[in-house]
Amino acid sequence: MQDGDTPLSEAIYNGHPSTVELLLKHGANTDIQNETGATPLLLIWQKMWHQKTDEQTAAKIVQIMSDYGAALEVPNENGMTPLMAAARDGHTAAAELLLSKGVSVTPTDEDGRTAAQYASAGGHHELAEKLGGAD
Repeated sequence: MQDGDTPLSEAIYNGHPSTVELLLKHGANTDIQNETGATPLLLIWQKMWHQKTDEQTAAKIVQIMSDYGAALEVPNENGMTPLMAAARDGHTAAAELLLSKGVSVTPTDEDGRTAAQYASAGGHHELAEKLGGAD
């Protein structure tokens, strides 16, 4: 975790949708960025060396955050958006949910990569195609 993370960030990072919803019901801010520019939503996919959040839990948290008005396209300091992170990890349900909420497939990170390119690089070829990419 990073400086600037909140209890909401921790609940999302650790994959606890019921805690996420409880915190939001009590007024937690959905869009506070930590020192790396990540909003709580992006933290679903930030685990590197720990067990990653499963696809179903990720989609549930995306839905809850969306229901509470979270900004769904805010990138971190490297330009990674929640859609890029979902695509990288092959979380099709979360990616489709983000798309259904109007998230754009065109943003690029600091290296010029799109969500489709992240999906393809991760071997998630069907998802890459849904995001407008081709192998």
